[in-house]
Amino acid sequence: MSGNLSKRIHAEGLYINEGWTNKAIAQTVGVSENTVGNWVNKYHWKEKKSETLAAPHKIKQLLLAELEKVVNGEAPKFNADTLSKITRALERVDKGVSVQLSISVLKLFTDWLTTQNLAANILITIVDLTKGFIKEQIDNE
Repeated sequence: MSGNLSKRIHAEGLYINEGWTNKAIAQTVGVSENTVGNWVNKYHWKEKKSETLAAPHKIKQLLLAELEKVVNGEAPKFNADTLSKITRALERVDKGVSVQLSISVLKLFTDWLTTQNLAANILITIVDLTKGFIKEQIDNE
């Protein structure tokens, strides 16, 4: 994997999953702040971050952090009734994965696969299987 691609992948994780600023990312991965800004726009990191934050597992993490505050005697941001309603809604949503989330994850996976020096016939097979999975998920939604 090229050094720049490795830096971009690391930067993307810091931006999407950790919420780091462009400046902090640039200093950490060793590129300019403008480069990080270009990556944010070119690779749609803002949209990916929104999708990640809306994912049920991420919302559960945030809810658990709120519950931990209550256990530690701190005031929660939400009242107990609101937390309970959100938790129940998440349990219903958590039973499935959205098609859009699947597409996002599989796109990242197939992008990564192209860097792995696999034979063309293997890549084609994996892409065909990926398309079949998405089609079946759409049909079942």
